[in-house]
Amino acid sequence: MTLAPAAAPGTQAFYLDPGAPWADKIGAVSGSTSLKPMVAATVNLLYDEAPAKIEHREVFEAILTMPGEPLTDQNVIAVDHDVRDFTESPPGPAQFNGLAQPMTKSFWTKLRTDLTDYLVASRRIHVWKNPGLKLYSRVGEPESEFRARSIEVANEQADRAIASLRDKYRVKIEGVRDQLAIADRRVAELDADIEARREGEVLSGAGDLLGALLGGRRRNTISRAASRRTQTRQTEARRDKAAGAKADKMADLAELEAELADDIMAITSKWDDIAALIEQVEIPLEKVDVKVSEMKLVWVPS
Repeated sequence: MTLAPAAAPGTQAFYLDPGAPWADKIGAVSGSTSLKPMVAATVNLLYDEAPAKIEHREVFEAILTMPGEPLTDQNVIAVDHDVRDFTESPPGPAQFNGLAQPMTKSFWTKLRTDLTDYLVASRRIHVWKNPGLKLYSRVGEPESEFRARSIEVANEQADRAIASLRDKYRVKIEGVRDQLAIADRRVAELDADIEARREGEVLSGAGDLLGALLGGRRRNTISRAASRRTQTRQTEARRDKAAGAKADKMADLAELEAELADDIMAITSKWDDIAALIEQVEIPLEKVDVKVSEMKLVWVPS
């Protein structure tokens, strides 16, 4: 047979250019005069996922090596074809091997439907998702980059939570610090008072109450000396009490700061765990998102 079989009206028919870079991939036999009908298809695909705010478009190009048979991964060969890969005239004398069924309009209609069904069943894309952050990767974004981005977003969330925590603790800590400052001043004041009283206890440059008694001083003098010593002891007791109050405030401050540190660590650990939880999401095609834009008959040497 030297004439190509008639195709359906409006159907484009071409011949494979011997220089097509993907000729071997579809089983073309260079120099053969026996031509086999194949179909070059171009399809526009849309992968959309509302929660991920993804609308990813692709152009799928393939050669259907057995257009009269059910479409499979073996006879739908993805190749990047363009007009330079086809010619309008055969390379020379040729023997045309037609299909078992004529390429009527209904044949092409069914082939479009079959190709759509095949792509819906076999094609999908995958993206990464962080459920805790409600964050999705971009199409084609490596897992490592998405993990780094998740960590960055989680750190921002942790920083905001810690900032709120600081505001919560600031009033408590500043209150305890104010009380601690008051207690510290009170201890210092009592220390100064005690020092002054001890100096006042010195009698006539001699020293203490016992010296006054043995020296035969008058009772009033001795009584005043004893009173000063008593007042000193009372002041020392107040100072000890004030020092205890200061120690309590220091303990309260240390406890608050320890609680704050624990809360900060809990927040950090929480968001670290959230950032680490990554899962893969599959986005399939829907029939309405598959648009066969072109199909043309291609005669291929076999």
